[in-house]
Amino acid sequence: MQARLWLSGRCFECCIERIESAADGWIVKTRARRYFRFDAASIALLHRVMRMEALDLDAPEHASDARFVERRLIPVGIYRAIDAASAAHEERSTSTGTMRWQRQLLTSRQVGPMAAALAPLFSPWLLWPVLTLCLWLHAGYLLNSATQIGYHDLLTLSPSELLLLVGVTVGRGLLHEFGHAAACWRLTRSVGPIGFGIFMATPVLYCDVSDIHLLPRKAKAWVGMAGTAMDIAFLALLISVGGADPGVLKVYWLSLLAVLLNLVPFYRNDGYWVINDLAGSDDLLKESVRAFASRKPRWRDVAMLGFTASCVIAVLALGGAFALELGPRQVAEAVGLLPSFPGVMLAGVTTLQYASLVFGALGAAKALRQVASAS
Repeated sequence: MQARLWLSGRCFECCIERIESAADGWIVKTRARRYFRFDAASIALLHRVMRMEALDLDAPEHASDARFVERRLIPVGIYRAIDAASAAHEERSTSTGTMRWQRQLLTSRQVGPMAAALAPLFSPWLLWPVLTLCLWLHAGYLLNSATQIGYHDLLTLSPSELLLLVGVTVGRGLLHEFGHAAACWRLTRSVGPIGFGIFMATPVLYCDVSDIHLLPRKAKAWVGMAGTAMDIAFLALLISVGGADPGVLKVYWLSLLAVLLNLVPFYRNDGYWVINDLAGSDDLLKESVRAFASRKPRWRDVAMLGFTASCVIAVLALGGAFALELGPRQVAEAVGLLPSFPGVMLAGVTTLQYASLVFGALGAAKALRQVASAS
């Protein structure tokens, strides 16, 4: 493979790190940890270009190769201009997608050894018995505690309960990401950094497991569910140690709701991408919208849009109930309790709930515009 290619008097560097075969074509990985799917004809053309040192635009035999490089390889960064001006332009035009802000907490060199140490936990002969035991513990705890907790209880936390919630949330979040990292390491022997970012106006932890794009789709789904497996084990340990303590009860239910919401394939969370991998799709919702726009929907397109519409209706109903009844009641109660800690706590939670309504409305408006433009 030639490391550099001359085209139109400019020098371009080949940024390919790895090429792997897949069930539906080939996967090309760049050094920037970006992944692209190629069919057989395109990968043959790519291999031919990679053996060349220069392309002459005036030579008829190089015309198709030059168009391939200019129109497909350069725009996505598979070949990158090595002059300073182009590098600066690429740096300015780099997009972070839906992760609008992010900061790395642990480098890939720090994550790798810890992921390697945790990887044996994801051996099927060990994982399934442990998860079965954990789910049995959860079932018993849920049955015993369901009548002891209410909506209002989840909004009123004492200072010690708030500290416990923060500690459990951070610890569970880190273990969740290390679950993804360990499963990725077990299957690919590589993993990226762990960091913190803002995704769809929500603070989240993330782990770069981009190398799962080199795996079969079922293996990708396995990595996608590994974080939830760690959640299940961590919360089982929490209730085993904390038992029926009222603070543990509140924190457990709040944490369990967060885990379940992460599995609902409504927005781009773990559940959504696992469903995509099992269905053999890159983005089910987009494909379903396009299928309806072209008037050629399949049963899974109908199911996906039907489920999404049901989620939207449920969210609207809950938002309406909060805005018209629960919200004003919580505001009045918080005003009566201020300046005590329960009053401050209830006021803060209610403010976050109203903020979620605003962000949800903005997100829904954006989604409707996208659907309208696609159709």
